[in-house]
Amino acid sequence: MNIILAVPYYIWIIASALLTAIGEVLSKEFGNTHRAAFLIAAFVVYSLGTIVWFPSIFEKDQLSIVGVMWSVLSLATTVLIGVLIFHEKLDTMSTIGVILAFAAIIFLALA
Repeated sequence: MNIILAVPYYIWIIASALLTAIGEVLSKEFGNTHRAAFLIAAFVVYSLGTIVWFPSIFEKDQLSIVGVMWSVLSLATTVLIGVLIFHEKLDTMSTIGVILAFAAIIFLALA
């Protein structure tokens, strides 16, 4: 348990969000190809992302802050993956939203 607590909560949040983003890539690939391997891999990676989430809430013990940080970070990485990997386009409002999402992470991290 001491090893888990030695890692700062925000590292767990980042790891969980990144695993969720990888799950998003795998689920998009499943949607595009309908190959069961992508579905199974997405399920495993999403599950790992959830497991990695638990130490962050255990350490910080503030769902309102940790939950919002995770949500915003996960959404921002999903948008980046959509744009960079799948070449999806963002309009002006979407771009502003992503910028505000990163600002929210900074404000919540400082709280």
